[in-house]
Amino acid sequence: MTPGLDTLYHLDPTVERICVDTGASACISTQKGNFIHLHPVNNVKINGIGSGLLIEGIGVLKWSVRDDSNNEIDLFVRDPCMYLPHQ
Repeated sequence: MTPGLDTLYHLDPTVERICVDTGASACISTQKGNFIHLHPVNNVKINGIGSGLLIEGIGVLKWSVRDDSNNEIDLFVRDPCMYLPHQ
């Protein structure tokens, strides 16, 4: 149960999860298919909490999410969105 809500939500195990961190300075995805534009980069690593992780691309993410009424909404995220496979 989610505190404050009367409904128990069952999450579909086939659906990819996202985490929203309001203090993050960039978006990261390990799924290349999430990017609608992706430009390869070489020898670029993350600083901070993920320090040392290798970035393989930078681009525009498209995430499809569902709102409280189960309507699908496409979110387009850019500047900066990084592709980090195998993390």
